[in-house]
Amino acid sequence: MTSKYPYLEAWTEGLPDHMFHPSRLANWNGVGEALEIVLNDLECWAPRGVDSRRSTFRNQRNNERALLDLRSELVVAASLARNRVKFEFLRGSPDLVCETIDGRVGVEVTTRHRNDIRTLHDALEARPINANGVQVQLRRIGTEYKFDQRRLSEIVEVVAQVAESGRSETVSFAWAGVAATVIQDEGSGSGMQVMWDARTDWNSHWLGIGWELVSSIKDKGTKNYSVPTIAVVDITRLGDSSHWPPSEIPKNLTQRLTEDMAGSLEGVVVVFSGFLQSASVTILERWTNPAKTNGAELTAWFERACQPALALKMQQAVNRP
Repeated sequence: MTSKYPYLEAWTEGLPDHMFHPSRLANWNGVGEALEIVLNDLECWAPRGVDSRRSTFRNQRNNERALLDLRSELVVAASLARNRVKFEFLRGSPDLVCETIDGRVGVEVTTRHRNDIRTLHDALEARPINANGVQVQLRRIGTEYKFDQRRLSEIVEVVAQVAESGRSETVSFAWAGVAATVIQDEGSGSGMQVMWDARTDWNSHWLGIGWELVSSIKDKGTKNYSVPTIAVVDITRLGDSSHWPPSEIPKNLTQRLTEDMAGSLEGVVVVFSGFLQSASVTILERWTNPAKTNGAELTAWFERACQPALALKMQQAVNRP
């Protein structure tokens, strides 16, 4: 019987516990299909260094964050491969080096994970409590809304204790930039009914994403690159971003960037990879480093390189003697 995911089978062969092993994807609609497209494009184009990424994919089989970081790089690479752009994977930085008419271009792919109010909402509603009819209203009280799984559990437990105490009060977590107002209301059902206004929260959400993007760029800008390099930042996993269509994501996320922050980078391209059900990237915006002379040209080249309609033109360019 022919496998539904032959390339994914090959990349996870002998690793049934791998996060993306086909046997574990039955309930993940679209995930296997999207990964299969990505791996198919890479294997068919066969860029130099793809073996190293295959090894990393296998070695990180139980490391969810590492695999999701790698997935962003693979989706970007597959978008280039799909358009016949000649490139190679490097073991160091930048992640990819592409061949263009005017020379070699480095592409440093980065992504970050960031919990957001939706994460806290879901965790609170999933927490069973010994009380009925408790409402919890969440709101931001600062821009530094960020915490790991351990601190998330800490917030949930504190709010649950207040809910079970019978008191109605507001608990503030200044270090996480969030407050939870607990309201005892026996008529509202069982457990904790958690509310927050996503639309009202819109500006605060994207303000936080903008700061996270700046942090990512500052990290990449401190590196020394062997070729002129742009950073490609995938914001899909930054908080609530994956729940909004690309058309509704603000186009000013790079407004706080300065040449000092960008350091050695020529420019920045912000992309959205559609979380796990997508095999391509959507270009959201471009930013060029005013201290560099090629930033505008290189970021524009990358945007063109991701457009399928230009595949033939790109192929002719990279094959030119």
